[in-house]
Amino acid sequence: MDKEVDKKVQKYSAKNEKGYYLHGWCNNYPYNQVLDYYGNTLPVKVISAPLYEKDKALIDQFWISKRNGDVCLGIMSCGHWPHYNKEDEANNSRLAEINKPHMQSIINAIDGWLSCDKEQLFPKSIVYSESDLTDVTKNIIPWNERDIDIIYYGGDDESDYYEYHKQIQLGVECLRKIKDAVGCRAVYVGKNPKEGLEHQPKLLWANWTKYLQRCKILLISAVSDASPRTITDALSNGCAVLINKEIFGGWKYVVPETGAFFTSSDDAVFGYKSIIERGYSGEFDPSKWYADNYGKNKGALRLRAFCELLKK
Repeated sequence: MDKEVDKKVQKYSAKNEKGYYLHGWCNNYPYNQVLDYYGNTLPVKVISAPLYEKDKALIDQFWISKRNGDVCLGIMSCGHWPHYNKEDEANNSRLAEINKPHMQSIINAIDGWLSCDKEQLFPKSIVYSESDLTDVTKNIIPWNERDIDIIYYGGDDESDYYEYHKQIQLGVECLRKIKDAVGCRAVYVGKNPKEGLEHQPKLLWANWTKYLQRCKILLISAVSDASPRTITDALSNGCAVLINKEIFGGWKYVVPETGAFFTSSDDAVFGYKSIIERGYSGEFDPSKWYADNYGKNKGALRLRAFCELLKK
């Protein structure tokens, strides 16, 4: 349905019309609010993760919305949800709910999907992620004036699920190999220092986005992230990305103007060199490409168009 949505978006844009804004979870996780331009709540239900069988009130909310004729959407933002994945189930009790009858009933009743599947597996779906809604930062530092060559964010969570989800060991291995191969400035951001790497303790989000403006490349090793906002944090601040090709979501942000994929730590070295070469030749501008294709207002228009098509 992406082509149909994009046609409607062109019409909205020509008339300077407003869209539907995905507002976040508030106190009702995993439901997202959808608001109009003026902040009014719209009759759209968006569910971003499985519901525990014990959460009767949350389950009832979905079926009440269906009876009321609301547009009920699913958005992929938690592991491989709504697809069953054995590794997800082993590492996250919420994702283990997917195959239970109460969730299969809800999944089958959802009107349409905001999806990150490379091949759209649901007939009523569009390629759309929460991470699409970041706006580009103004007055970005030119790419070739940045003092950090590559950065990797490890965070401060050392749980088994976080390691599975983020693939921290792979990320650190890639960062070390790149540093050893080319002698660049490589920084690990996280709770604990890693031997042989420059260390930056975990940053608050506002400081993290400012820090990204000092970096040429952000390395992403995650595999199960459906809506990787760290990628769009980087692109919107003019930082290129080097991303694990196996990532579930976020693949759509990797184009010649923004970065490269890698499949192993050796492959990551080639990806790094490719980005650096293109960056210094002036072939790409990550923030411009992102602004041309994504952002809060573009996402709002696409969400409105999708909802209106589903209502028909």
